Amino acid sequence: MAAIIIESTDGMAKVLATDSSSEGSSIDEKSQSIWQMVLQYKTAVLWSAFIGLGAFNWGMDVLVSINVPVKTY
Repeated sequence: MAAIIIESTDGMAKVLATDSSSEGSSIDEKSQSIWQMVLQYKTAVLWSAFIGLGAFNWGMDVLVSINVPVKTY
């Protein structure tokens, strides 16, 4: 089983991927910017954005259905 650990410092993300095998554990370490990680994991980013927008729309639907006035400034 592999574990992935992500640390973020100064706008750079450090990805530590561990590989557990019969020979022991090895750690592969590389630094990536946030945008490089977004491009690498674009499916996860799009899925989380979809879920976030769905939650926001669900909340707005609840507010509208119980007649809470929405103020515009």
